Amino acid sequence: MKIEVLFRTAFQSLRQNARRSLLTMFGIVIGIASVICIISIGKGFQKETISNLTSSDSDQMSVVVTFLPNNPMLDVSRIQPFSRKNLLELTEIKGVDRVEEGSNQANIQFADVLVKNQNESQLVGLVKEQGQEVIAGQSLTIIDNDAKKRVVVIREDTAKKLYGSADKSIGKMIKVNGIPFYIKGIAKALDSYSFTSTGNDIEIPEATYQQYFHQQQNATELTVFLENGVSPKEISDELTHYLQENGATKNLGSYTVIDMSQIMEAIGKVIDGLTYFISAIAGISLFIAGVGVMNMMYISVSERTKEIGIRRSLGATEASIQCQFLLEGLMITTIGGIIGYLFGIGLAYLIAKFLPFDISIDLFTILLAIGVSMFIGIVFSVMPARTAAKKDVVEILR
Repeated sequence: MKIEVLFRTAFQSLRQNARRSLLTMFGIVIGIASVICIISIGKGFQKETISNLTSSDSDQMSVVVTFLPNNPMLDVSRIQPFSRKNLLELTEIKGVDRVEEGSNQANIQFADVLVKNQNESQLVGLVKEQGQEVIAGQSLTIIDNDAKKRVVVIREDTAKKLYGSADKSIGKMIKVNGIPFYIKGIAKALDSYSFTSTGNDIEIPEATYQQYFHQQQNATELTVFLENGVSPKEISDELTHYLQENGATKNLGSYTVIDMSQIMEAIGKVIDGLTYFISAIAGISLFIAGVGVMNMMYISVSERTKEIGIRRSLGATEASIQCQFLLEGLMITTIGGIIGYLFGIGLAYLIAKFLPFDISIDLFTILLAIGVSMFIGIVFSVMPARTAAKKDVVEILR
């Protein structure tokens, strides 16, 4: 029997039992829609997570080189882990575009503040552009930082201990690590009873702090930008080998290269695993829908026994009978898969309206929806189709 005849006959059969076909198809639609929705949201979350972790001003691929001293008490910023010779020779490695110096030192320090003839260790925040809001006086600004002014902003409770009130403390002196600073502003006291209360006890312009307390700041890490098309792992191995042999402080510690591409790949695998696991749970409904398809096909075979006998007596082969019933099941699941895919994508877009990231749609989800639908159609229709093809013509006509 010609293939177009088989398609036409299968379609007519499904059309004659439209309600039953639609109800059977509904299970496939729900199963495919739930899986596609979960995968689209999961892929979108993966892209958003990787984008946030790798966000930078440059789109170039890069690796980070850090120096880890053998002595944890060693102040890395006081030594010079990367000499000028190291920087020049690193840029000559094939695949390296440029090298930028940086520091992994946090912008927060502790300092001794003299209060009533006693030193109190207070948390110091270094301000580069704009300080925190104040209740008296003025906040620190970028002008204070550029001019390296010896001015500070202290907390209200410290001001009361020093001069009795916040207003009386403005313009007065306070000693930080033994060096006098002038009080420019007073910030609100921290709420010691609140678990969410965070902030610094005292603020100092960053340039001022470095001038008086950290006069020499050396680069403690390097960002190595790579050329397009190179392997980050190979470059990372070359960088590590070079620095272990020629690093300025190789005898004081070890050099570590952090390849962000490998970290992102690992994170992507974890998110993919979670997404597919949840999708597998949702895919249980597809198995139930497949059983529904098989049940419908068995009912269809039993109802069309006479039709099978007549077609066999007119010369139809077992293969053509089996192919027709198999095609009917395949059409139900494939059409259901396409509708389920569209419904799942629409549902994912709707959910994404309430999420801080967009969904991700790729060719994989389309192939998955159609492939799984066809697989279910074949697996759960082959037994009923074989049953129809093996019916005894003599017994049917008798």
